[in-house]
This record gives sequence, C-alpha cells and structure tokens, in this order.
Amino acid sequence: MEELIDEMTYMLTEGERSIYALREKARKLLEKEEYTMGLLLNFILVNYETSYQEGFCFTNANGEEVTVSEILEHFYNETFNTKEK
Repeated sequence: MEELIDEMTYMLTEGERSIYALREKARKLLEKEEYTMGLLLNFILVNYETSYQEGFCFTNANGEEVTVSEILEHFYNETFNTKEK
C-alpha cells in the first residue's frame, strides 16, 4: 500500500495523471502481494509447528509458543529488513 501511495504522489507531483498507469501499478502491486503472502505461508510452515489441542497456537523450534505478531515481525525482518543485512 505504501508503494501505491508513493506512486500516486509521484504521479501527481510530476504532472502525470493517467488513471491507466495508476491502475497498472496497482495490478502489479496486487501480484506482488499475492507472491508475498505465499512466502509468508511457506515461512510459517517451515519455521513453526501448529497445535490445535489447546486452541490454535504456533510454537518455534525451541518449543516456545509464539504469537502471530512475533511470527510476522520475524518474517518481515528475514524478508524485507535489508538495512541490517
């Protein structure tokens, strides 16, 4: 979504106001989002176990229960946080 907002801002400040160009950018970002969601699913399946016995929860390789927020933060850091790498 941030990329789309940045693209819209760029298009408006540079004088280009083509709805077709903006629609094409949105379509490309949707494809990117679908791909990223697939990466997230794979990341969860590879790195975490799921348990349904005491409610739905995830455990890491150390057997510790983790929250969805912790999983998302770990995924983000591994996938997108390239400044630290």
